[in-house]
Amino acid sequence: MDAVAIEPDHDSFTRVARALRDEAPGREWRQDLSKGMGAALAPGVAAVRSAVLSRGGGAGHEGQPLRQAVAAAVHVVPLDSGATIVADHTPQVRQFAHAPKRLNERGGWRRRVFGSNVTVIQIGAPGWFDDTLQDNSRLHAAAYAALDGRAGRIARKV
Repeated sequence: MDAVAIEPDHDSFTRVARALRDEAPGREWRQDLSKGMGAALAPGVAAVRSAVLSRGGGAGHEGQPLRQAVAAAVHVVPLDSGATIVADHTPQVRQFAHAPKRLNERGGWRRRVFGSNVTVIQIGAPGWFDDTLQDNSRLHAAAYAALDGRAGRIARKV
């Protein structure tokens, strides 16, 4: 069986490793990456928030509306190697901590009707999160562009 061996030039490899080591613990590096990824994923956050708010609302009640609370909980979380869009828990909204998850599910959840002992199954807004972000190649392209900017920063130091 034929094989091709690729051996990096030791000096080049050392320069890249040194540049990575110099950048990795830097606060400025993390802030730039976080800012770039946040800007790249901002359209996705806006689309997800719009999706949950546009799914209609229930009957009026006291307190913060559930869908507005869930929309406010959607944000970008920077990671070491990129970022992700998440919807945080909402425990302070009518003691419904897992509202983002339940609204996104297909089946719904059981709840009691206010002021009675009647239990109903409430359907949320199935797919408001997953379906909205399912096929969003523009977000992927923008995220890769932000990461390429970071790679360019390292390349300039090599």
